[in-house]
Amino acid sequence: PWTHYFRKEYFMYVLFIAAKICRIKERIPEHVFDDSVVSYPLFNTAFEKEYLELLGIKSTKVVDSRSTKIVFKECYLANNDNWMHPNISDVLTLKRQLEPKLRAVARIEKQNNRIYISRSGRRRVLNEAELVKMLLKYDFKIYEDKPRSVAEQYEIYHNASFIIGPHGSSFANVVWCRPGTHLFELFPPRYVYNFFNYLAFILDLKYSAYSSGPVSYEFNSKAVNDDILVSIPDIEDYLKRIFSGNTNEIFHSY
Repeated sequence: PWTHYFRKEYFMYVLFIAAKICRIKERIPEHVFDDSVVSYPLFNTAFEKEYLELLGIKSTKVVDSRSTKIVFKECYLANNDNWMHPNISDVLTLKRQLEPKLRAVARIEKQNNRIYISRSGRRRVLNEAELVKMLLKYDFKIYEDKPRSVAEQYEIYHNASFIIGPHGSSFANVVWCRPGTHLFELFPPRYVYNFFNYLAFILDLKYSAYSSGPVSYEFNSKAVNDDILVSIPDIEDYLKRIFSGNTNEIFHSY
């Protein structure tokens, strides 16, 4: 059931491991869950520890299946439907179980922030300085790519009304967005996938996407790392139309 473990990404963990544990937690008696040991190939990241704490799982109850032989009389497993498109019920179960706990520790502001999520690794926006300069004219808050707690990520996404940035795992946090929030993804032409368009549909969010050239929907392993160059005038023109409610299109390619 851990076939997605080829990459230690936030998206993978939240929507395939944390969500699976939420599914199991809802299906078995509370005392059975509390007494159980949770075992899988651990990510050993800070966000993993935070999610396990939110799920009420003590560190002494977590075992790395790569380094420990697991022997059991009873075992609860949860399958994957499709690693690109998480089970809808799992997404909603994750949100239902964890959002109340995150709201209890996060700062919830009655704001409709416009935010830009930067990336410092692969799929960077090459002309980001020019893009940021334009976005600041429209009151965007700029969030640099740095480690943040799960509660901090919840705050950023829950308090947002409009989110723009290059395609990446951070957008798994759209599960914490309010209905009607607009996600605008930036893609390199050779790497376009609809992970987050799918999540936006499930969560009743608005969605747009942009690429600077003819789009290829065929998987290209080399293109996963492609950086992104955007046309500032084209992005600004599209934002003006979105903010004025003058467009129904979900994908623009220039």
